Amino acid sequence: MRKNLLTKSSLIAKELQYDIEQGSLLHMEKLPSERELSDIFKVQRGTIREALDLLVQERLIFSKPKVGYFVNEKRVRKFTNPLALNDPSKRDNLVRERISFEKIYADSWLSNQMLVPKSSEVYRIVIICYDDKVVVGKERYYLLSDTTGTITEKDMNTFSVAELATKGIIKTASSNIKSNQKITLAYTNSSDSSLFGIEENTPLLRHRGLEYNEKGQLVLFYDNFLLPHYFEFYRMEQTYHDK
Repeated sequence: MRKNLLTKSSLIAKELQYDIEQGSLLHMEKLPSERELSDIFKVQRGTIREALDLLVQERLIFSKPKVGYFVNEKRVRKFTNPLALNDPSKRDNLVRERISFEKIYADSWLSNQMLVPKSSEVYRIVIICYDDKVVVGKERYYLLSDTTGTITEKDMNTFSVAELATKGIIKTASSNIKSNQKITLAYTNSSDSSLFGIEENTPLLRHRGLEYNEKGQLVLFYDNFLLPHYFEFYRMEQTYHDK
């Protein structure tokens, strides 16, 4: 939940959220009325209303005027950090297909993004995300070979980017430099419009950032494009372990 204070309303919201995520409350199922919830939790209706408002903000439920509150359609969830310990591809219903893996040399744009000298040796990985055969995301990773070491085609065929990190082939820091993560809007060019099957200049969510190893050395830069209505974002605390 976005609200961090342990108020009665936030605790009630967390309990209802748990019921939704565990399937005790199903998609499109009507929640008990405010009066019923007030009796269940032994609190005033104003507190229940605040809790329900929190769930509406999280898009877990929606309200129908004069009818009540209903469980919203389940949305795809995507980690804001692409190197989370649990591989995102195994935690949601997306199919992720790697379409390219190659060694390149940083041009002016990439040099500025990664803050490395021009012509630095970089591994570029491009992954397309599908939901029921519909393209919903494009992920691009640029790994600095000086700090990652050699990555082979066999490594890429065996491990995801997340698994490369956790298995020690890429060693990232135990906590991210959060100020280097940014989520902004970007607008599709003709190439991305064709990829996503949408009109040109359609807004996408652009999530990019830098990852460092335990010595503070840059390991990778990621630059991902996502269809906004397919994704909601949440953070996960994580720790990376050596092999």
